[in-house]
Amino acid sequence: MELSTLINVGFGEIVDREFSYGDVYEEHREIQNRLKNDNYIYENGDTERSLPDKVELEMKSSLINGISLTMIGIFLLVVHFFGRIWVETKDERSDALRRLYLIIGLAIFAIVIVISLAAGVPETLRYALLEVSPGEASPGDTLALSIVALPIWVCYLVATLRNVRLANAVL
Repeated sequence: MELSTLINVGFGEIVDREFSYGDVYEEHREIQNRLKNDNYIYENGDTERSLPDKVELEMKSSLINGISLTMIGIFLLVVHFFGRIWVETKDERSDALRRLYLIIGLAIFAIVIVISLAAGVPETLRYALLEVSPGEASPGDTLALSIVALPIWVCYLVATLRNVRLANAVL
């Protein structure tokens, strides 16, 4: 799902940095308020970076994580897919264990989509329609997760339906 991190970076570049990195803005605002009110001294050097530098660092970090983990995920997916084709017999393609595997995958991605859409759509509408302070609404992450999970869910749905139809045709 680290492909969603790359989509989130894209949202930050296309829409607005606050759309994807609202937590950085919120954290920076909290630090600035504490410095003003409490004369609190941070030892980790967090106050030395400006807000644009923090956002840029977060974007670059997300980009590095997204690219590296997406490449690892694609490699593992290819190995899993071709390994399964190589090892799996024709009878195993329609057996109950395979159907259970597909139904569990279908359920997991359905839950991910429902939760991420339920969180992402209202956050996106709040971001687009209301005047919010930087960091209050940051829908990029949940929206990107929905965009990545939806095609995977559709693939599991199609594979599950094919498997069920194949099993019914054999009977």
